[in-house]
Amino acid sequence: MSFRDASIVVIETTPTQIRAGRGLADLLALPSVIRPACVALRREGGTTAPTPHGGTPRPNGTNGTNGEDHLMPDADADPAPTTRPTPAPRLREYLVGSQIDEAESFGEELDYSWPFSTGDVGDWVQAEALWKRLLFTDFGVRRKVNESPVCLSFTSGLSYDTYERVAQLFFERFNVPALCLVERPLAQLFAVNATTGVVVEIGREETTSTPVLDTIVQHSAVFRTPVGSRDCEVWLAHLLSSSQSITQTLSPPEAPLSPETLWEQLLKLVQQLVRDGHVRAPIEGDAGEHGEEEDEGLTDVAAALVAGKEREVVEAANRRKATDKRMHAAADRVMEEREREIAALDLVTVDFAGKVVRLGKERHRFCEPLFEPEVLRGIPELREKGGWSAQEWEDKTLGVHEAVQEGMAKLEWEKRKPLWDGVLVTGELASVKGACPHSPRPSPSLPPAAPRL
Repeated sequence: MSFRDASIVVIETTPTQIRAGRGLADLLALPSVIRPACVALRREGGTTAPTPHGGTPRPNGTNGTNGEDHLMPDADADPAPTTRPTPAPRLREYLVGSQIDEAESFGEELDYSWPFSTGDVGDWVQAEALWKRLLFTDFGVRRKVNESPVCLSFTSGLSYDTYERVAQLFFERFNVPALCLVERPLAQLFAVNATTGVVVEIGREETTSTPVLDTIVQHSAVFRTPVGSRDCEVWLAHLLSSSQSITQTLSPPEAPLSPETLWEQLLKLVQQLVRDGHVRAPIEGDAGEHGEEEDEGLTDVAAALVAGKEREVVEAANRRKATDKRMHAAADRVMEEREREIAALDLVTVDFAGKVVRLGKERHRFCEPLFEPEVLRGIPELREKGGWSAQEWEDKTLGVHEAVQEGMAKLEWEKRKPLWDGVLVTGELASVKGACPHSPRPSPSLPPAAPRL
């Protein structure tokens, strides 16, 4: 059976996002659908919504028994109503994409689940709800006469049981005519016309280094470190919270915000700065002083050759011009000095939540936790603000460059040289200026429960 390139649906599934596009061409087009890899259930009164990954909650919100649960009821009292286990949610009960936005706009209370937050498939019903809406609603694929093959890129290193169940789901439930499963690091290398290199994927909760040699993923050298974009957001929000001008702009004295609300506003401000491209990774030697030569110009002094009485007039005119020139030069120096001071401050003004916020070059410290996770651990109160467990907090020791080196050290020496010929940085922070290496041959020292985005 032959297929048209225009009918192929390409789906990239990450722990926090799903990106998809339709059609293949010489130049890969940008994804036409990008949405959080999240589903939601409407919260019903008196019943705790199902927990993610197929967990079975207790009815009426009870998660266990206490001393009162074992007390015998009075003989004269009315018998307590019997409770039944909450049935597992059905496929059509899950809200996806615009359905979540619509429910939020009406003020409905929702419970969110992230079926791919661990990298594997945590809940197959939730995963089916996400992929089903993508195929049949967003791309208008017809189930009965499905003529659209699917190319699905997924996390590397999954078990054969997971691949088998994914194939069963797409063939039996979605009726796809063909399915291609590609490990995501390999697909990312294909996108840049390469078959060998080290793929450094900066995720929201962790960064993964995956070496790929001649289209073969080196699973033994895959290395993960629990630092990601959320660490950077928490770090920069903490830095901005120490700026009195920023906090007073977001929380003015006449209408102060609670500490929790102010922290949420700072996190949203950081996310907006990243989206708008106002942050960059520090690059060594990128700030240089460039002087400008002063153009003194020439003066026509032909009149000075005129003899006699015109000489004094010419000299007076020259003195006047020299005085004007010195005054203009002094004014220019003042303006240049002021421009250099403004450039050194690197100020930027953004519109956020109906307010004008001015930020300086401290925003460029955004990427520090990627390379120096110890800056986070030096501030103990950040653990609670970031929502990390004690183990997650203790594991934040290796930076991105160290994770790449640790993974590469597991390979034979002869395999390392071709792999260092190309380092591909992908993920949520790949668009940050300076995050990607500029040299085609970088040195070895180069450099989710995920919250609702």
